[in-house]
Amino acid sequence: MSTSTTKDDPRKYLDPRTLARGPYDMQTTLHIETTVLPGNRVEFSAPELPEGAHVEVTVVVPAQSVPPTRRMSMLEFVKTLPPGPRAFETWEEYEKFLQEEKDSWER
Repeated sequence: MSTSTTKDDPRKYLDPRTLARGPYDMQTTLHIETTVLPGNRVEFSAPELPEGAHVEVTVVVPAQSVPPTRRMSMLEFVKTLPPGPRAFETWEEYEKFLQEEKDSWER
């Protein structure tokens, strides 16, 4: 695939030295490290940002900064669930239903 430009190709007008002055403004990226403040707040100051400008902020938390959480076994998880309605009142009712279901497979 060729990347050459033709006489009418608009890419020939995209001079990297003038991109920031035209409709193709380049993004500015700032790398700032800070500490999370009380109340789980993050605050920083950047004099190079114009007041009132709309900016996009991305927060990256390094893996070693987050305390590891202990993984729960499935049994521990089930024990945390609130009690709810059961399909059968007793274990015997459940076994009777299961046997009837199995018997229906053989027909």
